[in-house]
Amino acid sequence: MYQKLWLVIVFRHCLDFFHISNNDYNPGDRLGKIQPLVDLLNNSFKQCKVPAENVVIDETLVPFRGRIVFRQYIPNKAARYGIKLYKLCDNIGYTYNLSVYSGKDTNRSNSNISCAGKVVLSLMENYLNEGRTLIVDNFYTGLHIAHILLDNNTHIVGILRKNIKHCPKDGSKDGVNKNIYGFLVYFSILPTEG
Repeated sequence: MYQKLWLVIVFRHCLDFFHISNNDYNPGDRLGKIQPLVDLLNNSFKQCKVPAENVVIDETLVPFRGRIVFRQYIPNKAARYGIKLYKLCDNIGYTYNLSVYSGKDTNRSNSNISCAGKVVLSLMENYLNEGRTLIVDNFYTGLHIAHILLDNNTHIVGILRKNIKHCPKDGSKDGVNKNIYGFLVYFSILPTEG
């Protein structure tokens, strides 16, 4: 009995000192200790499967109730408290790339691109110029990011918010046909038989 208890105590003591990164390495980086693990996961994801033509970007919440600066509270999720991950997935849910949300970005080097646009570009970085179609929700959709993706031979499908800049405001005043559709160059050539 005493030997089993001793093993538990030693294990917990070792766990207190276990970490995967040097404490002195970039102390200002919030993800400094887990970023090597995230990079290892992303490299493993890339090696296992080639992405399909259609990919999706969305966020997920990993349940976590501990103390951390970038813990999120999202009331409409099943686990309301946790760490937010941005994921690039396919239609069956396989993750090709992920990034951890570490709080508000104070280093805004390119102010022309929104935070959501930076997420899209960072997740799609290795998958641009391959003719893929990216499907996103209205948080990630914008005309500026659509033009950037189109320049990189990648198409985007998503819903534009009403208050987006440079979006046409015309619509019928009587309430009929209020949907406005905007299209960027998108067509495909199908091979014919015979």
